[in-house]
Parts: sequence; C-alpha cells; structure tokens
Amino acid sequence: MEIKVEQDDKETAKVQQSLQAVAITWKGFLSSTSPQAFPNLNTKNVIKISLGSKHSAYLTDQHAVYCYGSGEFGQLGHKKFSDVTKQPVLVQDLKGENVVDVVCGSNHTAVLCSDGIVFCWGDSSSGQCGNGQMDKIHTPQQVQISDLDSDPFLTQISCGDSHTSALSSKGEVWSWGTGPQLGLGTGSTPVATPRKVQGLVGRKVLQISCGANHSLALVKKVRSMKLGGTRQSDMDEEGSGSGSLMMTDEIYSLHEEGDIVIITDTRMTSSLEEIPSVRSFSPDSIDVAAREAMAAEKEASEHGSVDSNNSQGTYTLNNEKHAEKKKEEPVSNGDVFVDETDSTKTTTPPLPQSLRLERKLTFTESFDTESTKKYLAEQLKPLQLSEPQKPSEKLSPKDRILASLPQAVASKITKLISPLSLRSKFSLISVEGTEFDDSEVEELMMGGCHQDSDKASDIRFSLEGAVDDLMLQTEVWSWGKGGNGQLGQGDPLERAQPLAIKQLSGKGVTRVIAGQSHSMAIASNGQVFSWGSNSDGQLGHNGQLIPKRIKMPNNALVWDAAAGSTHTLLLADGNSFQPDIYYLGKQPSLQELKSEGRTGTPESSPLKESKDSSKKRSMSSIAKAPIVKYAARAKQPEKLTFIRKCGWAQYIAAASDLCACITDKNVSGFTSILHELTATERLLHYQLSTVRSTILKAISSSEINKVLESTIYQQPFRQIAELFSLLGTAVANNSIGLTAVIQRHRHLADLTMLKSRTEYQAVFEQYANYVCDFVTIGGFTHMGKVGSDALSKHDAVFMELLNEEKPASYGSPLRSLMKLPLDRVKFYSYLLGKLSCYYAQDSTEFKLLKESSSSWETLQRSIDEKQAQAEETRTFWESCPTKLTEAIKRPDRRVLRDSRNKPLSLHNAGRLSQHWFLLFADIFVHAQTEGKSGVSSDKYASHQVFPLALIWAEPGQQSNQNTIQLTMPEATLTLQTPSPAEKADWLWSINQAIDALLTNQKLGGLSPVTTPMAQKIPPKLTRQGRYAFSGHSKFKDAVYEGVWHLGKPHGKGTLIWPDGKKYNGQFVQGQQHGYGVYTIPSAEQNGKAQVYDGQWQESSMSGYGTLRYSNGDIYQGNFQDGRRHGHGIFHSSVGNLFIGEWQNDCRHGYGIMEERQRGEKYMGKWENNCRHGNGMVITMGGLYYEGVFNQNKLMGVGILLTEDGTVYEGELTTGPTLSGKGLLRLPSGDVIDGSFSGLWGDGVKVNGTFRKAAEVTPSHRRKTSGIGKFTVASDDKWEDVFDHVRSIFGLIDNKKPDYQKVWAAVAVAISSLTQQEMERLHKDERSKVVEDLQKIPSSGQSKGKITEEDYKSIQEYLTKAFETSLHPLGSLLENLCVAYRETYIGLGAHRWLLPYAVQEIKSYVKRIYQLVRVLFSDLPSEHPSKPNTPVHEAPSSDFHYYYDYSDSQTAVEAKLSKSASKNRQPSSDDITCHITSDGLLYPIVLPRLYPALFTLYALKNEEEDQQYQERLKRLNERPDMALMAYLKVDQKFWLLEDVVKDSLKRISEIRDVSYITAVECLQNLSTTFSPRQKLLIIHTAWEAIEEAIQTTLSSENITLGMDELFPIFQYVVTRARIPHLGSELQLINDLMEVKSDPGQWGHMFTTLEACYLLTRYDKLPEDCAELHC
Repeated sequence: MEIKVEQDDKETAKVQQSLQAVAITWKGFLSSTSPQAFPNLNTKNVIKISLGSKHSAYLTDQHAVYCYGSGEFGQLGHKKFSDVTKQPVLVQDLKGENVVDVVCGSNHTAVLCSDGIVFCWGDSSSGQCGNGQMDKIHTPQQVQISDLDSDPFLTQISCGDSHTSALSSKGEVWSWGTGPQLGLGTGSTPVATPRKVQGLVGRKVLQISCGANHSLALVKKVRSMKLGGTRQSDMDEEGSGSGSLMMTDEIYSLHEEGDIVIITDTRMTSSLEEIPSVRSFSPDSIDVAAREAMAAEKEASEHGSVDSNNSQGTYTLNNEKHAEKKKEEPVSNGDVFVDETDSTKTTTPPLPQSLRLERKLTFTESFDTESTKKYLAEQLKPLQLSEPQKPSEKLSPKDRILASLPQAVASKITKLISPLSLRSKFSLISVEGTEFDDSEVEELMMGGCHQDSDKASDIRFSLEGAVDDLMLQTEVWSWGKGGNGQLGQGDPLERAQPLAIKQLSGKGVTRVIAGQSHSMAIASNGQVFSWGSNSDGQLGHNGQLIPKRIKMPNNALVWDAAAGSTHTLLLADGNSFQPDIYYLGKQPSLQELKSEGRTGTPESSPLKESKDSSKKRSMSSIAKAPIVKYAARAKQPEKLTFIRKCGWAQYIAAASDLCACITDKNVSGFTSILHELTATERLLHYQLSTVRSTILKAISSSEINKVLESTIYQQPFRQIAELFSLLGTAVANNSIGLTAVIQRHRHLADLTMLKSRTEYQAVFEQYANYVCDFVTIGGFTHMGKVGSDALSKHDAVFMELLNEEKPASYGSPLRSLMKLPLDRVKFYSYLLGKLSCYYAQDSTEFKLLKESSSSWETLQRSIDEKQAQAEETRTFWESCPTKLTEAIKRPDRRVLRDSRNKPLSLHNAGRLSQHWFLLFADIFVHAQTEGKSGVSSDKYASHQVFPLALIWAEPGQQSNQNTIQLTMPEATLTLQTPSPAEKADWLWSINQAIDALLTNQKLGGLSPVTTPMAQKIPPKLTRQGRYAFSGHSKFKDAVYEGVWHLGKPHGKGTLIWPDGKKYNGQFVQGQQHGYGVYTIPSAEQNGKAQVYDGQWQESSMSGYGTLRYSNGDIYQGNFQDGRRHGHGIFHSSVGNLFIGEWQNDCRHGYGIMEERQRGEKYMGKWENNCRHGNGMVITMGGLYYEGVFNQNKLMGVGILLTEDGTVYEGELTTGPTLSGKGLLRLPSGDVIDGSFSGLWGDGVKVNGTFRKAAEVTPSHRRKTSGIGKFTVASDDKWEDVFDHVRSIFGLIDNKKPDYQKVWAAVAVAISSLTQQEMERLHKDERSKVVEDLQKIPSSGQSKGKITEEDYKSIQEYLTKAFETSLHPLGSLLENLCVAYRETYIGLGAHRWLLPYAVQEIKSYVKRIYQLVRVLFSDLPSEHPSKPNTPVHEAPSSDFHYYYDYSDSQTAVEAKLSKSASKNRQPSSDDITCHITSDGLLYPIVLPRLYPALFTLYALKNEEEDQQYQERLKRLNERPDMALMAYLKVDQKFWLLEDVVKDSLKRISEIRDVSYITAVECLQNLSTTFSPRQKLLIIHTAWEAIEEAIQTTLSSENITLGMDELFPIFQYVVTRARIPHLGSELQLINDLMEVKSDPGQWGHMFTTLEACYLLTRYDKLPEDCAELHC
C-alpha cells in the first residue's frame, strides 16, 4: 500500500511518510490469509486500535475516534442502535475532545481524554458505562469520579465484558460494573458509578488490564521478605501511600500445597471454607484439550521422572514423596519467603502435622468447590506465621554501586536513575493547571498521556507497560473469576479482592494483558508468561493455573501481545529487524474463513504486492512450524509471514476470534532504522540480563569470593559486576523507551539516551574503565580459571550469546561477554547518525541526533584507545620482574614508556649500576639492577616510586647535554638521553602524562613533532597533590595534601603527622606562612586538643591568632616566633582574665588582670608575669587602692579609697594593709594623722592625731588630694596596640613618614589577609568596601589645604576604615574597644574610675588623630592656630560641619540636616583652622565606647539622678495647664486654644500636647553620643520652641527674652522625661571640645543645666505642705 504525502517540505515529509500507520485486521494464521484494511483510514495515521466482541474502534493522531461493526448496544456511539458494515465512522460527539486513548469492552466502548476525563457508551446493563444507568447508551457519556480525599486524574482505562477499570495519576484503581472482577467485594451487585479498589490502597499501581471476567494490575513492588531469621541483603524500596495495607501486607498464593492464603506480617487467613474429605482433584480437568498431557504426566510421575515444565497441572496434598522432600529441606516454622530469581528454589512454609498425615487426595474429573473451601479452611487453622524480619540497615545495591564510583560519574548516574530523570523517560498527561511531583513521575512512568498542541501527530496515550526506575521490581496482582485459572493463583477459585501472583514477583514484568479467559505478562527482557484457559493451546505450553514462560522460536524477544477468546498474538523481533507476529490457539474454521474472503489476497486489495517485490523480500530466519493447508489450532507459536508483506508491525490487538495490528510500509527507511535500533537494544538487554542471571551469578558465589579475597582481582571484579547490573538497568529503560517511540507513545527526543546523553554515556564510559582495568591485570583469564567449574554449567549460554562452539577455556569468552555493552557503542553512533538524516538540518531532532552520534563516536575512539593501553600494560606486567610487579601493579595503572625500549639513563651514574626508568600514567619509577646484563627478575635490586602529579620536568641546565631535570618533593633527578630528539620525546611524554593527570583528561596520541606549537604548553607549575614526607627535618612522616609549587608546599594545604598533629592553612615555599589552624591532640583519653587559629610566619606562630589550650585556657592576640608577644587577651579556665601587653610569652607592660576568685581587678604595669610598677586595684567590695608594685607586692606610699569616700594616703602593702605613717580622711572631713597598722576591714591600729573638719589645715587637704598619682598615665596605656599600627605605617624613630609608602602599606595589610580569614572575620562584608579602602582617596594627596569636600571625603573614608578590622585603623579601634570594655565594665565598674575613663578616651582620640594625620597630611595639628569658631557656638552661615548623625535618625534631625544644607554648594575655601580631632573622631569613636562610659556616669550620679527622676514623676502627674502655671509660663505661651477645639476633654485635663515637637526632639538627647551631637539636639529643641510660638502667635509682634523662654524650656525638659539628665550634662561638660567663649550653644546648654538643678532642688507645694504637717 502506497501512502501519499504532499511534498511541500521534503525533509519533513520523509519522516512523516515513515510515521503514516495503517490498521489491518484478519482471522487465523493461514499463510494465505489476506488482511483487510479500510480505505477511509489509510490516510488517517491510526495510532491505536481496540477490538470488542463484535465491534472495533480506531484512534488517529488527530484525536479522532472511528467505530465499526455491530451497534445493537450503541457501542459505536453514532446515536443509534444499528450496525456499520462498510467502513469505520467518526464519532461526532467526541469532536473537540482531546482523546488520547480508546478501549473496547465486549459490547461497550470507553475513551480517555488528555484532561483525565473518561467517556463511555454501549451496553451498560451491568453498570459498565459508569454513569449510573443500567441500559444501553448510544452516545458518549462522561463518567463522574468523586473522592472525598482527592480529585483523581485518570491516566489509563481498560474494559472487560461487564466491567471497566481506570487508573489515576496517583496509582489508584477505580472500577465499576458487576462481578468479582471489580475488586470491590460487591459480589453480583452492580456498581453503576466508579469506586476505588481498597485492596490496592497504599500501593502504587502502574498499569491495569481487564479480561472478560477478571482483572490484572501491574504494581510497584513494596518490599520483599525472606525466611525469618535470615539476613535481608537487598531491601526493596518502600512504597508510599496510606491505609491499612500500606507497606505491610504481602499477599501470595501457596500453590504448591493447593491452599490459598493471605500472608501478612502478623497473621495468615484462609480464603477457603471447611470441606469434607474428597477423593480427587485435577484443575487441568477443566482444560479438555489437556487431558492427554495430564495422562502422560501421571504416567511419567509413576516412573519417577516428571518434566518440571509439564508438571504444573496436578496438585496434591501431603504426598509422601513431597513429605520426604520437605524433610531434606528443613525450614523453621513460620518463615515467610518470596521468589527472587528464576533459579531460586521456591520454598513453602511447612504444613502442620495434622495436614501432612492426611491420605493423598487425587481428583480426576470433578470437585465440590464449597466443600473444598471448608475443608482447607479447617486444615489451615493451626498455621501460624512469625513476624517478618525488620529491614537491615545494609546499603542498597544502588547505593553500594554509586559509592564505589568516582564522584563525577556517580553524580551523573544518580541523575540518570533518579525519579526526576524519569520525566524524560516516560511522557505524562500535560494539562493546564496540573502538576506532577517527582514521586508521581517515578510511579507513573510509562502509564500516562501527553498532548502537544504544536504538532498534531504528537499524541501520547496511555501505555500498557511500566518499568521500575532501577531494578524493574514489579508485581502482578489479579482478581475476579478464576474458573479457568486466569488469575494465576494456582487454583480455579475466584477472588473478590486483589491478590499478588507470587511466581511473577521479581521477573521484571513491564506489561500485563488480560484476555477472555487467559492472561499474559511481558518481562523487560523479552520473555512472555501465560496462564489460564488452554483449551486450544493459546498459552503456548501445557500449564494452566500458574504463569509459565512461552518458549519462542529461536528465543525471539516479545515486546507486545494481545489476547482473544481462544487465541493469542505475540509481537516479537524478526529477521532483518522487521517485527514478526506469532499466533497461538484456535483459528476459525476453513469454511468461515472462505466465507469471509480471508484466504486470499484480492487483486483490488491495497495490501496486494507485486510478484517482483514479494520475491525480493528476505525470509525470516526464525524457525516455524511446518506450513499446512489448515490446522484447527496452533499450540506452538506460529509466525504470520503474510504480515511482513503488509509492513512493519507496531501494535497488535485481539478479541473474540479477530486479530488486528498497525503497520508501517517504511517508505523512506526511517522506520526500519528505528526498528533496528530498538531491536538491537532489546537484544542487548536480553543478553545482559542473561549474563547477569547466569554467568555473573555463577562466578559471584561465596566459594569464588573466598578465593578472590585479599587479591588484586577482588575489587575490580566487584566493580564490574555491580556496574554491569546498573548498566543493564539503563539499557532496559532505554529499550522500553525505544519501544514506546515505535508505538507512538513518546517523542524520539525524549529518549533517555538523547535527553540525558551525558549521564547515559557516563555509565558506559565508567564501565569501559572497569573492564580495561580488569584486562590490565589479566583478570578475565584468572576468573576463567578460578570459576571454570561454575562456568562449565553454562556452556549453552556462552554458545548462544557468542555464537561459538563450546569453549575450551573461559577467560576469553568471559571477556567477550563482559564487553557486550562496549561493542554496542559504535552501533549507537552509526544508527543515530542514520536517523538524523531524516530530519531537516535546522530542526531540533537533527541537532540532537547529530550531537549524540558524534559524542558516541568520540566515546568509541576513547574506548578503543583505553583497550589498546590495557593490552599493552598487560603485556608489560607479564614481562616485568615479580618483585616489582607485586609492589606497583594496580588495575588502574597504565604503562606509557619503558627505558628498555626508549633509552633513558641517570646522568653521571656509576659504571656498575644499571638504572631502569618506567613512566606510568600516575607514577614515575626509578629501578636499579645489578650488573650490566639488563633487567631480569634475578638481577632486580630496588626501586623508587615518585607520584607523577608532584614531578616538575624541565630541560637540564647543561645546554650541550641531552639532560632532563626532574624535581620532586624530597629528591631531584638528572636524566640523560642519547640524542636531542629522544630528549624531546621523553620530556614531552612526561609533561603530557603530568598534564593529563592534573586535568583529568586522557593522554593524546600526538608526538612533540606533530603537535602544534599552540598546544605545547607545559603543565602548571602550581598544582594539587598529596605526599608523605620521609626525610624532611620538620615534616618527617607527615602527610601533606594541598597546593604545590616546584616540589614544595605553596598555597593552601593540610599537613597531618602520625601522632595526630594537624596543620591546615597556607604555605609559602615549603613553610607554614599565612593563615592556618594547628591542632595538637591531647595525650589523655577524651581530653581536649590544643588548637591555634591564626597567622604564621616561616613555620612559626607569628601575628594575630587564637590559641585554645587543652585545659580550657584561651589566648587571643599577637604572637612572635611561636610565643605570645604584643597585645593579647588571656581567658583562664577558672574565670580569670588578662588583657594587655605580652613579651616572650610573659605578661610585660601595661595590662589589666581580673581575678574572679579573689574578687579584684588590677590595672597597671607588669614585668615577667608579675605586677611591677604603678598600678591600682579595685575589689568587689568597692575598695580602691593604688601604689607602686614590686614583684607582685605593693610597697611604699599608696592611696586607699573606700566606697563611702574614706581616703587613706600613706604606707601601704599588699592586702591592702596599712603599715606605717599615713593620713586618713573620713567622709565627714575629719582627719587622722599618725601611724597605722593592720589589714583594712579586719581592724586597724591607729597611733596619731585626730582633727575635726574645721581644724584641718590646707597642708592636710593637699596630702589627701593626690588620687591617681600612682596610676599609669592615659597616654601610656595600650601603647602596644598603637605601636602595632605604627609599625604597619612605617613610623619608626620619629622619622617623617612617606605618605605614598604609608598608603601602600595599608593596601598590603588589607590584601595580606586570606580569603578564609576575611570570611571568618566579616561574613557579610562587601568586597567593594575593601577595594575602596585599598585606594588612595583624593583627600589623601597633599594639597596644602582642606576644603569642605575634602573633609567630607575624609569622614567617609574613616567611617569605612574604622568599621572593618581588615583595615589597620579598624583593627586598632576594635582592640581599644575590647580593652576599654574589659577595664570599666563588670568587676571594674566603679564610680571612682570615671575620671580615668574620660581621660583614656581623650588619649585614644589624640593618638588616633596622630595616625590619621599620617594618612591625610593636610589635617591640622592637635591645636589649631586660629579657633575662630568656638565649639559651643552655632556654625556660621558660610561653614557647615559634616558630622555623622546616623545613630540618631529622627524626624527632627533629618529636618535640621536638610535645612542646614539646603541650597548650599560646597565651598572651596580652606577650613583647616576649623577642624579638631574631637570633631573628626568623636562621632566615630564614642558610639563604640559609649555603653561602658555612660555606665560609669550613671554610677557616679546615681543618687542625683534618682532624686531628679522622683521630681520628674511628680511634676509630670500634672496636666499641661497646671504644670505651666506652676512653672510660671506666661499664659499666652500655653498654646492650648487650638488643642481644645479638637478635643473633647476640658482644658484643665489635657496633658502632653503643648510644644510636643520640642519635647520629642529633646528626648533624642539620650540617643546621641558625641557632645556636639547632644548640643545640636538642645539647639534644635530651642528652635522648635520658637517655631511653635511664631506659628501660633504669628499675628502678634513678640520679642522673646530669656525670662519668657526659660519657663517654657523648663516645661519642655520636664515633659521630655530624660532619666539620666545629670549624667548627660556631665558627659557634655567633660568631653566638650573648647571651654571658652561658649556663644549661643553654650547659653542653651547652661539653660538646660539650670533647669536640671532647679528641678532637683526646687521645693514643690506638696513638699511644703508635708513640712508644715
């Protein structure tokens, strides 16, 4: 039949022609049969055909449904109950519906749409149409499925005689109709609407198929259980779902004993009832045609020889022979098991003794079903099963395989077999608004539909096959009527609930087919199983009740099947890759065939071919039964040769006595190539599965494993075996995907081998590596010898798969079988390249196929090279001395050059020594031999092995000699060649091998002469590597792994010593240099390790770091030459703290020591870990004393100060102890002058003169006013911190700094920190900030003056610099802040320390400013020459201070800042004279120190602030009018009139509304830090008062004086409720920049002080009333 296609696009038309399918029908298997086709469908491209008992339905790629045949029940959908006899007619009511599948029942029809909707019509007398009607329906009616838990999305439908089933995307089965085949347990009661099959809830159903009165389901296997008490080695993955059966029940039929049971994890319940004793039972008696076979079986059994293939028809209870067999195979009572593989013996639980002792029951003709049920139920009562063993935690095969692979390969394979990748393996229904998660994709696999609106031909309908994602582990479940054994449960009983067929578990079933009264299952390896009615030989064997494999001629691989009433169709691979269809069972009578005109091919038939073309067609090479004119039935598969004339079969269907298929004429050749690719892939899967189940299983036995144990062959063989299984799974999935492409279920571009090409090829590439590794060490030869006895049992497998004679030895045949996947690679390249020719060059398919073909070709070349290298290396090992071979032989090692063949010698070697050099792909070997006779096993002496990754090969320094210099971590070799050409050849080979090893690439075959100059690039000098030192002075026996440079560690690396010491960090030229972490394990068990984390220099701890001691002590600070040196903090494990200066691992210089156990803090000088020099001590009891210390002892005159203000000055020793002359001044002012002795607080003896306060002379006052004279000056504190920054800046010996060098030093200091340290210190820091700090700003260049723009630039730079510790200034401020907080917070928070804290801040600012001036040389010195603008005075209109107010972001400040800079342009005038250190640095420094400083102010003014707060509380209880009246505010300034208008309260009750803006502004005083910021807040509050008055009283001409403003300002201060106003005022006073000529800001500040004092001391009226009382 020629198919006409328009040739508008020739390239596309070629493919479209090959995809034009024709549906044909026929009956029987006569060779003269003439299939019939319908002319109106010849151009419709039919993609699905389904047959009913008297009608048929056709689906085209345009989603149109055509029906033909009998229509008495309305099953044609043509709105009438009439037949269609001429040709199929379109079902008009389905126009517009995106139909993707059509299925016929006996007398009804169903279709599935892409949106998951089902339509049914035809006979619904049993409710099989599912719309609630019980009558005939002649138009498609939608089936409504409702579920309370979910909205099911249907992906597949199937029809029987009186029922229909549907499968949802979640793997749930829904049924409707009548009979046990529904699986609903409803008996004969009709179910007119869909119901969920509860027996499958909790399991994932992959495919369903409905027979006449039974149903089958392909279910993903949940788990397998083995004998209780045995080890569970390979655990099946757990399923998902809910319900009582969720992953707990395994339901099997124990057919061996004839009883039907449900095995669960806790119980066994019988599905039978008690029956009386009966005499005989023969299930095969139902099959009349098999009676002769039964008789033969009985006769053979009497003689003790029963063929296992023919003995499944008779079943007995408690046969004596059977009992003897059980005795030989003892099994513990209650053990549960499953069948795993073909060769695994099936063992049943032992029957109870009462059942064993019954006499043999032999039934021959009939049986009483009810009686049998009752009898078996009674006998099975004593059976008890133990609970299944819990899953072991052993790795699954997949995880074990992936763990053994390289990480890069494992990641690709994981992606290939992961659930996500299944999206590309199996097409699903694509519906707008519907999404599938990965678990649904994994379970649906091939059971879905897809619709692509762009291409009308791209239809995807429900596949009737499925495959598990890894091991193809599925189960077949059956239910319904089983009178003919069609349920496969080993008996003819019916099942109202789904039950697993045990014999098909683990067979890798991918599709099930249910016929009229028999069933079939197709496995992924092309095997097909059948069971059920065998009345006409339709099973292909003589079994019936349980599944049995059909033996195909020449082991043809089956990939599709169909079941009619009494016949079976099998679609299998044939000769020249063209599929063949085989027939089994009964065919119509010859008279019937002739009457229908099916015994010849009419001349007018479109299928008629010319004689010439028929002569040219090649015959099938598959053996077939002798052709006869007519036979009633075919009991062995009969090939239908006439189908080959019709084209290339793609799909088959059968029903009643009718057969149908879809064929393609292969006009362009595209179909034949696609079939060739699919058939050969299916054959490869069959070969791999056969090898895995026979050969690999034989040589993987425990006996052989013991022989291989601890040998070089064990690991490589295990890798091959495991990856062989994984590769077989990948091939199986690809084979099923290709079959789906042929049957129009998938796009070609969606194939796994194309869409996931990289991952798919990675499996083959890694497998090639494993095979070559095994070849290298002669592994296959060795395995052939070791496993010869086991392999000899599988000679037939070798002969079949290799097409050779019986092997004499097994090494070479075994290698050939293991190379089967590698031989497949070249066919991939060839066939994919041919397929690409049928697509337009600009199409996606062409590019995908072309790229895939090219990549497979590249892989083939790579494999060929690897195999050649493996052979060469294997030959080398055979000629190598035994001792050397044992030392360096490895499976993955390849020899590249041998100095025996390519001369190479040691330069200046001795005469009597012979040197042998070997270049491998990963090592370089220097062997020495004795004598001059060359290398042999008896002359071999010693050898050295050098890792190739750590060899640097360069031409020798002697230009006139042909030498090569090899540099290694602890050695150097100078080699010599006979000629310059050989020198270049060796040098090129070594460097090429090094480069290939470093870049993880294969070695090229180019020589140095033929290689282009652009590619002659030597390996990188800096590289990664691992090396164990043997002779290094400091690193002896340590292992280094990290970056190398010219034979030395250089860069980041890890060094580990045998005793557990470890260094992880930076190296420079072989020394620890830079940032690193050094760990020393504890000598005690479970003790803490000592860890240093910081900077190194020349293998010593130098710079900043943290040292954590094993006893819990921690030191953070600077080191020098491995010792604590410089500024540091020491945290003792007992709670003590020292922060200060260190020298040579001792406390030396100024420092603070907090001893919590003694309850005191020392602040002063140290020397050699002792207090030495001026210092002071603060105790927890509030005692303060100072003096001069000498070696931890206080000596001489000192000062003691108590909490209540008592002051002692005189002789003072440690304790403090008064021990001599002194002067004691009491808080009252009284003075005692004399001699004192005793520990303060324990009673002091006094001998002296007491004077009252009035009698104290000025000289005595002067003696007690020297507090602080024995302390360390502020400028001498923390000099070590400043010296560190000065050293970075290069400020040595007070020399004038070079500003350019200073900026360069800053950049170096920042960049010297490694990236790891930057991340450790500032994880959120932006790299742009660091880059900005390394650049010199314009203000950093000397101009002789500073403008406003320059000043702003300096402020911005300093703000960034002080915020990051990467900058020297930032690190300085961070250290100072830590020291300041530790000094004045906690145990040292004493009010007497406030003066020291203030002076210390001023000292910080002064010294920091000196460093800042080094960077910005135009800044003025500490004291400006002309301070024209006093600090308390408001700035003039032509100058504006740029201060950082970011810490007080209030609305008032924002408004002020905006008004201050409004309409101003930066001035170019010099403002140097206005700049001060305080103004520049206070906004930066004070926010960091403010908490500690203000705490001291609060302690100092605690009593005054408490008195002030009590007054505030009482004043703020008054309403606004009463408060202003009390404060004597002029009534016209109350500003309450406008508030009263908008308020419902009386004016006397209103509070907190007057001058609210000024109040809110003044409240921000506590949120600012520097004095200028606080003064600015006060100034803003004044302005807000004036603005409120001017706004309210704008009509009046008012002149405000201090008399009017003071009461108003006092009201604002009162309402602001500043809790620590006294402390705020004192802070401003102490840190104010300039004290003279206060100006306007000074007057405002003085006014605020007056308000504070007035509030504190003013007597309130109620106070006076209380006084009178």
